[in-house]
Amino acid sequence: MRIFNVKRKDRMRQTEEEREMGITDRKIRMVGMDLDGTLFTNDKKITEHTRKILEKIIEQGVVALAATGRPESGLPRELLEVPGISYALTSNGARIIRLPSRQVVYQQLIPWDVALQAIHMMQTWEHCVWEVYFDGKVYVEDGEYHFLYHEDMSPALIEYIHKSRIFQKDLLGKIEREHIGLEKIHMVFEETSWRDEKLKELQEAFPQLDVSCATTFNMEINSALAGKGNGLLALGKILGISREEIMACGDAENDWDMLKKAGFSVVMENGNEATRKLADFVTRSNEEEGVAWALEQFVLTPQYEIRKAKENDLPAIMEIIHQAQRTMKQDGFQQWTKGYPGEEILSKDIEKQSCYLLTDQEEIVAVGTLYMENDPNYRIIEEGNWKTEEPYGTVHRLAVAEGRRQQGLAGILYDRLEKICREKGMRGMRVDTHRDNKKMQSWIRKQGFRLCGIIYVEDGTKRDAFEKPLMGRGDMDGREKEKR
Repeated sequence: MRIFNVKRKDRMRQTEEEREMGITDRKIRMVGMDLDGTLFTNDKKITEHTRKILEKIIEQGVVALAATGRPESGLPRELLEVPGISYALTSNGARIIRLPSRQVVYQQLIPWDVALQAIHMMQTWEHCVWEVYFDGKVYVEDGEYHFLYHEDMSPALIEYIHKSRIFQKDLLGKIEREHIGLEKIHMVFEETSWRDEKLKELQEAFPQLDVSCATTFNMEINSALAGKGNGLLALGKILGISREEIMACGDAENDWDMLKKAGFSVVMENGNEATRKLADFVTRSNEEEGVAWALEQFVLTPQYEIRKAKENDLPAIMEIIHQAQRTMKQDGFQQWTKGYPGEEILSKDIEKQSCYLLTDQEEIVAVGTLYMENDPNYRIIEEGNWKTEEPYGTVHRLAVAEGRRQQGLAGILYDRLEKICREKGMRGMRVDTHRDNKKMQSWIRKQGFRLCGIIYVEDGTKRDAFEKPLMGRGDMDGREKEKR
């Protein structure tokens, strides 16, 4: 499904309505994307749709790169094969390389003497293992290292760990003899509580190091001069791209540096609460192609426009509604009959500024209503219950022009309505439909809604009621203070 940004005809001023619609003057020229839990699905894949969106933004001249805790050797083939991917930020910003030449364009390593002291401390700890990153690879001590497993490790991650570790005899001696500066020291723990205890100990002993976590079972140690944010800003300086033109996408604590320092931060819905509070925008989860969704919203050149309906749009809107009514009648189910919805209802939607239009070259091609107030029809639900609390948004009267169906336009309009709900802090979205309307039922489920129960509309007709949980925006006041 295509999601898109919205055009601005007047670049000089921004109205209150444009701010509500998500229309901005923001120009994104570089996007740094975390991999695990962000660009990757849970099985460590990049979907075909996400790949296509990356190709599109690169064609527009946007620099797209991984901003990962992984070393260079851990970069996925699917990403490296995307045409136009020219850079990779690895090891939490300790090393940035130009692809495919592997030229190092930026580097901030842990001083070798500090690294040795930290590793000596780690060697005394139990129920954990240490690993070191240098020269773009992960090395472990042959004869001492053993694979540890935590209950939160996915099969795909376990497979990656087994494939990526290089066993090196006398690894610590090699680091000491050759004065090797490390990109990162990585630790894996059997229990989260042990990790939390040692994290505090390490932070107190080595204030010159940056210590963070990406999962419940790991610890990532870098130079305090590294960090994904510092790396993105450094690459931006090299390429002539300002902080305001950089977007960062992440989900975990080791992304905080770039989420705080980038001009526009996007956090995945699967990120924890503390990480979501750093977001300018909370997108969908990594399992729902959240990075692609954000790129479509804020980076891609638009193909369509969305605006609020005006009273003089009513004739065109009603023609689309009448077309939908005829189609429903032909399909043999009783919905939108007996003159519903009529001009009076749509006129009230327009008056309340809750009727939205999708236009193509000023032609109205789809219409939908979004309420962000409690719907009296949803107060009582039978044979189930709502999953989220108030406030919520409700979608009504969604229809596409007869000659423009099967083009994904309903999805494009819906995605903008969902974005508005997210930015307004709605905890969920709700919708209902006739149980015989199989087309609408299928479409609703594809948008991520789940059946919750039965409700009754004004005339007593039974409707299947659906809901989709949303995550609201983070604490913007705190976020803006940090950026300033």
